[in-house]
Amino acid sequence: MIKSIGQAFLIFCFFFNQVSASSFLDVQLEVSNISKVGGYFYISVVSNESDYIDLIRSTEPVNVVKQSFYQYSFLASSAPTQSIRLSRIRPDRYGIVVFHDLNDNASLDSHFFGPNEPYGFSQNPNIFFAPPSFETIQVSINQNQRTFEVVLN
Repeated sequence: MIKSIGQAFLIFCFFFNQVSASSFLDVQLEVSNISKVGGYFYISVVSNESDYIDLIRSTEPVNVVKQSFYQYSFLASSAPTQSIRLSRIRPDRYGIVVFHDLNDNASLDSHFFGPNEPYGFSQNPNIFFAPPSFETIQVSINQNQRTFEVVLN
């Protein structure tokens, strides 16, 4: 009996691990129009409008912003396009926000007319005098759609 309970436990653990692992996806993000060398890319993957608004209004460094969404940072390459793998994202609808931190202060620097470091959003909306709405930048991350491009402004 102990042998069969042990086997049942192992089967349960294997099944649970497979179900748990399959509920996350890896996403390929192509960041293009990179015009400056150096610094880091900061990437936020946000699932709701409230977190998106908090993110774009924040003046705090990225690592101080609330952690209710996925955040990544990557060393920027010198190529005009960089392919970045974002791991362990649950399938859902998200907005992806990228900025190229050129001076390594973990903040998107801006002046009176807006950001003065390169930035971009999923769906690559036209940007005039305000950030795009959350609805405008949403993408669906699922088994069939896991590659996205963000063109920096």
